[in-house]
Amino acid sequence: MKKLLLIILLSAPACLFAQTAKLDSVTSEYKYDTVYIAPLNKDALFTKLKNWTDAHFTGEANKELAEISFHAEPPINYVAFEATVGRLRFNCKIIAKDNKFRVIVKNIVIERFKYDKDFITMLEDKPNNFVNNALKASDSKIKAIMTDISKSVTAKSDSDF
Repeated sequence: MKKLLLIILLSAPACLFAQTAKLDSVTSEYKYDTVYIAPLNKDALFTKLKNWTDAHFTGEANKELAEISFHAEPPINYVAFEATVGRLRFNCKIIAKDNKFRVIVKNIVIERFKYDKDFITMLEDKPNNFVNNALKASDSKIKAIMTDISKSVTAKSDSDF
């Protein structure tokens, strides 16, 4: 019993950092929704998150609600018939609270395809086509951005000693 409890406790933090797209049952669109633990109060988290966002994207911030939103269109690299630089578009919302923050990425469009249930059904029929490569590249890009956001909060500033 103690071993089972220990395994559950050790695996719990990993669950908080899961970065996988999940199907929203209301919209039938896929989204990323991850909660990160950070040892900072809400104001300090909001400031660090806003600084990161301002350095990378143009967005809106509401300090009272501790929310930041931005639209992103980063390039993605994948193989179609040859090496291709593709288009990825999404909206991101970051919500800060004491000792944690949440990153939600939704309204994802890969090339001209909305990342939804119909898109995945189309891929199941053609598992090795270039659109599947674009999906993998998009997934990697979104995960990298989310990881970068998380690292920005835990990084020490230049003025700390």
